[in-house]
Order: sequence, then C-alpha cells, then structure tokens
Amino acid sequence: MSVSAKDFFGSLRIPVRSFPSVTLGFLLLCACNYTWTSPRFASTATRALRILLGVPAILGFYDFAYGDYGAQGRLTTVGMAVIIQCALVGLHDTAPPRWVSIRTGKVLPMPVTLRDRVVYAVDLSTSLRGTSWLPDTNWDWISRTVHGQQQRMIARGLTRRIFMREVLATFVLQYLTVDAFDTVNKGRDWDTRSLYPVTSLPWLEQLPRALSVCVGTVTAIVVEHSIISALFVGVLGAPVEGWPSMFDAPFSATSLADLWTNRWHSIFRQSFNRLSLPILWIIPQSAGRGVRRFCRALAIFCLSALFHVLFMHRLETNELFIHPNFLDLSILKFFLLQPLFLALEWLVIAPLARRFLPERWQTVPTRIFAWSSLLFTGRYWADVWARRGLWGHEEKVVGASIVRGLWKGDWIVR
Repeated sequence: MSVSAKDFFGSLRIPVRSFPSVTLGFLLLCACNYTWTSPRFASTATRALRILLGVPAILGFYDFAYGDYGAQGRLTTVGMAVIIQCALVGLHDTAPPRWVSIRTGKVLPMPVTLRDRVVYAVDLSTSLRGTSWLPDTNWDWISRTVHGQQQRMIARGLTRRIFMREVLATFVLQYLTVDAFDTVNKGRDWDTRSLYPVTSLPWLEQLPRALSVCVGTVTAIVVEHSIISALFVGVLGAPVEGWPSMFDAPFSATSLADLWTNRWHSIFRQSFNRLSLPILWIIPQSAGRGVRRFCRALAIFCLSALFHVLFMHRLETNELFIHPNFLDLSILKFFLLQPLFLALEWLVIAPLARRFLPERWQTVPTRIFAWSSLLFTGRYWADVWARRGLWGHEEKVVGASIVRGLWKGDWIVR
C-alpha cells in the first residue's frame, strides 16, 4: 500500500467537484473586501452591496460543506465567519482595515490603483490572524500575541535557513506526537453508537483521552501549518516574519485566561471578536467591567460552540455513527463551561493566589486549575471525537507510523 502526500496533508483530500462552490464563495468574499478600497466604503449603497455579495458567498461555502462532495468543514466555517464579519458586522465600521508596518507600526497608505486594490482584497480575504503576504506588512487588527511572535522572530534575526530548520524539527516532533496519540486512541474499539463513549469509562481512562483530544487539536493544525509555511518561505520566498507559529507554547500557559487569550491559535479570533461586539451594545457600562467582560467571553465561546457544531454536524450519519440533535450536548458542555471556569479563575483562584502566596508561586494554582479544567472539559470533546468515528481504525490520521512500525512492524497505516 503506497503513501501519498494526502496522507500527510488532509486538505489535499478536498474533492475537485466541490471547487466551483468554494471558488464562488471566495471570489465574492474578495469582492466584498474590494469595496473597502472605495472612497465611499461607508455609504449606504456600498454597505448594501457588501450584503448582496455576502449572502451568495455564504451560500457558496455552505454548499461546499453540506453538498454531496465529502469536502472538509474547517474551510467552510472560516469562510462563513469572515464573510459575516465583513458583510454584516462591518456595516458599523467607520474606517476600512489598514495595512501597517510590522517593524514600525506605521499605518500604510490605502491602495489606489486597480492592481493594488485587488492585492488588498485578496490579502485581506486570506488573512485569518492579521498577517499579510507582503513584506513588512500586517493588518491593523492583528492580535498582540501574533505581533509579539513576529517581533521576537525579527529580534532573533531569524533567517530563512534557520526558519526552515526549525519548521522541519517542529513538523517531525508534532508528527511523532500525532502518531503516538493515534496509536493509543486506536488501541481499542470505540462504541460509536454510544453518546458518551469516553465519559462512560472509568476516570483514569478518561483523562488520557481528554489529553489526547487537546494535544491532537494542536498537532493537527501545527503539522499542516508547517507544510504550508515551508512551501511559501522555503520555495516561494515569502518573508519569514509573515509566518509566526499557530500556537504560542499553549501547554505552558500560566492560567486558563492566558491559554485562551494568548496561547491558543487565533484562526477565528478576529471573526469571534467582531461577531461578539453586539453583546456590548446591549449591556450598559453601568453593569461594570467584570460583567461586560464575562458576557463578551460567553458570547465568544457560544460562537465557537456554534461553529464546531456546524463542523461536526456535517459528518456522515448511519447506523454505526449516530448524530444526536443538532445542538450536540457534549460540544456545548466543552465550550460553554470555559467561560464559567474563566469566571471562577478571575473571581476565586487568582485572587486567593495573590493574597496568600508569594509572587513567584502565584501562577502555580492557576496553572493547576487551567490543566484541571481543560482535562475535565476535554472529556466531553473526546466523546464527540470517539462517537463521530475520528478515532476509528478506518480513519487515516497518518500515512506512515513510526510508533506502530517500531512496536508492531506496521509501518504503513492501512
């Protein structure tokens, strides 16, 4: 049995016949973003045009996901989120997104030529974290975390050769990690007809699965990002600083708030931040900063829950792989418990640590709490993965297995 690039890079498995839908959605998204280059970007007519372009764009991505193509859902949820924030949430914007210099932070001029306007639209449409395809360029909405990573890369004098060496090392480490956890997860037969295949196990058997789903999420994203960044930096000559890592040492987070705010990937950050803004319009300032902060966090995790429900709901249904109601309770538990644990950390754990512990030890309780809450809620997310067949023997996560090869002599995953 042969091993192909598709075994290492899941996005290559997107069927060709789904291309028209996703291409239509992307082109209409670019057209939406092109309107920001117009001097009349804030006029009623231009705003209406963005809505008219946005609706069929959403339908294009929706057909790509839920049509009879077997296409992946991650690209769909990203595309729909970006379109909604551009066409709908952006209706209240008084200024267009702007390019800024990575090194100086200076705001760069808006494009005026047709070519530059097209580049602007495509660059904005393909930027999920605020980075740009252009040298020394970011978007003004980039998060402080991602920009901080870029600044550290510049301060280190990171050359293309060193970058490629580090990407290769990261890829190998993450691939071996994926391989190890995949081997463990497939070491048993999962009852995919059970709603709770993981949380019905004894506690000591649940925790490794919870850890697996957390680590698996990180490694799956990092492996694909390593391949893409190596291609663009090593082959196409893209600037090194335009490709900071997707995560910032997430498992060294000092608290749950640090994990979700600074350490986790920011693929959806801009979309969720923008889409959650309306919650602040209806909560008065008099409610207090803490209440508004909690409600904003709740809104963001509700949006995250919704997008993951959409992603999981599109997976195949049959007598072996059951799907509960659209609002999968296990998914809701994982995401909606996060803001409650964050509130507990803000109101109880962190204040007690500051009050009774010396400064050097104050992060110990919050680190323990972060890991404990992540493992506790991760069990529910693991239920979803096991029930939907993502840990089944027929699911090909890696093409070649070093772990199974050394252990059983099974070098090729069948």
